[in-house]
Amino acid sequence: MNYKGHIVVVEDDALLRKAIVNCYQKSNYLTTDFESADGVAEFIEHSLDSQFPVNIIVTDIVMPNTCGYELIDSLHNKPHLGKIFISINSALEHRIKGLRLGADDYIVKPLDSTELLLRTQALLLRIKTLSAVSSDDAANTNINFLHFQVNPESRILRCKNQMVELGYSEHQLLLLMIGQQGSVISKQQIATNLYPQLEKSNRNIDKLVSRLRAKLNKVGGVFDYIITQRGKGYLLVAQV
Repeated sequence: MNYKGHIVVVEDDALLRKAIVNCYQKSNYLTTDFESADGVAEFIEHSLDSQFPVNIIVTDIVMPNTCGYELIDSLHNKPHLGKIFISINSALEHRIKGLRLGADDYIVKPLDSTELLLRTQALLLRIKTLSAVSSDDAANTNINFLHFQVNPESRILRCKNQMVELGYSEHQLLLLMIGQQGSVISKQQIATNLYPQLEKSNRNIDKLVSRLRAKLNKVGGVFDYIITQRGKGYLLVAQV
């Protein structure tokens, strides 16, 4: 059968989960549903070698054991996987947190089936665009630094044949560091540029830098690309 796409639905409310699945199936989507985050990442990984790889994950946030935030964060290395949060919480800080963790969309409950389908269709289109942008033919759109390339639209970080998707904040931090490569950037500068409307502690910034470091090492090999200057801030090295 020719499906529009393969959607994974993660929702602990059985009635809502069934309603979402029915909504997608009536619109010719293949669906796989889970009542918790357990086994979801593994299923998505295994689906990549199947006839119907997963295109989009739609997940609740508040769930037993592993929350939706943790689940989406664990899938940060899947740049061609669409990620949608569904949540009863409409507060701005929660929506911002979800998007900064790498989600593509955040839909507030109660869900409207038409809105859900339209947002899903739009995301599928963006995923196809992302696939084209991240191909070798689109290399001229990349920003080059050291032996890396980063695409400012897709947030894909590349080094040789390796690639990883950066979260929104990781991507913004990297662009900030590239702009001042070889110079120390203070934590205050990072906070001012990345979080102008929010208060962020030094610990939050340390964690963000740590995540960016890990992704640089993941695709570029183990090296101290970002140096910590105690009491001063961080420095993206000018050469390797």
